[in-house]
Amino acid sequence: MKIVATTVVAAAALGSAWAYRRSVRIQRAVEVKEKAHAILVVDIGSSSVRASAYVLRGDTWTLVPGSLHQLKMRALANDGTALVHVIQQAVERVKDLTVAWLTQQGAFRIVGVGFSCFAMSLVGVNSDGKPVTPVLTYAGRCASQAKALSQTLAHQGLQHETYNRTGVPIHPAYAAPQLLKLQPNDRVVTWQSLVGVLLRQWLGGESPIPMSYSEASWTGLADFRDAVWDRKLLELIQIDPATLPSIQDPSIPATGRLQPAYAKRWPLLQDTPYFLALADGAAANIGSHCVAPDRIGLTVGTSAAMRVLVPVGQIVKVPRGLWCYRVSATHAIVGGALTDGGSVFEWALQTLALSPDAIRQVGAMAPAEHGLSMLPFLNGTVSGS
Repeated sequence: MKIVATTVVAAAALGSAWAYRRSVRIQRAVEVKEKAHAILVVDIGSSSVRASAYVLRGDTWTLVPGSLHQLKMRALANDGTALVHVIQQAVERVKDLTVAWLTQQGAFRIVGVGFSCFAMSLVGVNSDGKPVTPVLTYAGRCASQAKALSQTLAHQGLQHETYNRTGVPIHPAYAAPQLLKLQPNDRVVTWQSLVGVLLRQWLGGESPIPMSYSEASWTGLADFRDAVWDRKLLELIQIDPATLPSIQDPSIPATGRLQPAYAKRWPLLQDTPYFLALADGAAANIGSHCVAPDRIGLTVGTSAAMRVLVPVGQIVKVPRGLWCYRVSATHAIVGGALTDGGSVFEWALQTLALSPDAIRQVGAMAPAEHGLSMLPFLNGTVSGS
């Protein structure tokens, strides 16, 4: 009888333990199911980094109040390049803050991590994916190389043809003249976007991270219609196409999972897919709902730009003085930019020394009512005009 009783007690204990574990699993499943699906978005600028979460309300992604965290940084050097480690530290810190806040709330399941990043960005990495060059950026200082390359193309009768293939003029803001200026570096095995470098650090893997359509197109090295690297231009600047990563639709997640150290740091993200970056200009149009040819997106910060989204097949010739970037499998952005936007206002304040009353009077006028107009090309343009 003792043996039977002991067996019954043991069976009951095992049954209770099984029932308890099952109830815990069910409870956890219910908790996961009840948590709101959210995405984590990191916006990398040249002077600050932001991270925030969004949830889908109807057909609109809505900011989760309290999730936004921002850090200022000084990434750009005087030569227009940026330092990867400075940006990486800021990005990881701002992710720390937002992930910690979301974890504390206990109400969200992060289903994707996405990025917006200043364009362009290009970094040379070694076989381990470690940066061996600074970040080449839109603020490149290589006017003499741009002039020489432009003259070479003109001499060969290829200037307009190249412009129409890549969608951009030969300009210091793009990669071709910057690569000509950069000293030869035998350690460069692959060129990556800035976010590509970060993703490889976080997700591991031996293969280069692909570039999204917009990341690649904003370098000025890609044929925007075919979404492939422009071999003719690469040959001219002596860059091996094999050193550039594949170009990929940004809706496809990057491969890999968070490395153990980062999974421990951001447990909320350990099973979350990471996506390639969108160039900031593309993200601006999407965020302002300017995703059709009849809606023009206007962005005014320190600089300024106007952009319109157009089906790629409709672009027979890139309009002179504008640029054209591939942003998706079907669409490209056509637009133009000025180096000066809000900076024009600062320039006017300092140069004209207007009183507060004069500023109010000017602000009350209709556009051009004063009869004094100027083209605000204080620091040039970045759209080939």
